[in-house]
Amino acid sequence: MVSKQEFNPGFQSGTYTGDGAATLAITGIGFQPKFVIVYPQIEGTGGYYVAFKCEDDGTWTFISKTDPRAYQEDHIISLDSDGFTVGDGTGSVNYMNVGARVYAYQAFAEGL
Repeated sequence: MVSKQEFNPGFQSGTYTGDGAATLAITGIGFQPKFVIVYPQIEGTGGYYVAFKCEDDGTWTFISKTDPRAYQEDHIISLDSDGFTVGDGTGSVNYMNVGARVYAYQAFAEGL
């Protein structure tokens, strides 16, 4: 399930629920984002992590409590014409598409 809040034609925030699959397309944003921020809505875990993706260069930046800089693939896979696609972290830890976990996102269009 994807939900969103509309504030500006070039900015969308919302949530999605992971399904644990290799990929999950988050659609319905209304534009192709140039920058996306994704983070899980988890309480009481003692840690945190946030993923950033800018443009479509195949990498994303990961910030966590223990590793403030990491560049990995297959978490935010692509920035698409109407949203973005997340993956299961193949070959790594699944940070962005754990089944039944709720994630929040902010998507920004070019020019904001």
